[in-house]
Amino acid sequence: MPVRQGKGRKSAEFVKAKDHMASFLDLPQEAVCDWPRLTLIGNSRLLLENHRGVVTYESGLLRVNATLGQLEITGKDLKLKVLRPDAMAVEGSIKSIKFLERY
Repeated sequence: MPVRQGKGRKSAEFVKAKDHMASFLDLPQEAVCDWPRLTLIGNSRLLLENHRGVVTYESGLLRVNATLGQLEITGKDLKLKVLRPDAMAVEGSIKSIKFLERY
């Protein structure tokens, strides 16, 4: 797990402690650690929770900030059907979903 530095950033030790706490308390790690949660329905609908904002939005490309990097969704006729501060729904012909880690 990469160490993140800077003002307001969590250290690797803090992230690791949250991971252990989630495991100990039998809680979902994505909820405790703010990890993105993706639900793909076929290849036409994607529900994404725990995002950190849209970086790029085009009909064939959507990039979204997440806790440890970016998610890149490619496809055709992609549309943001729902956009909330913590969740979004994407519809269209989804071709790929890629996680781009922050280094």
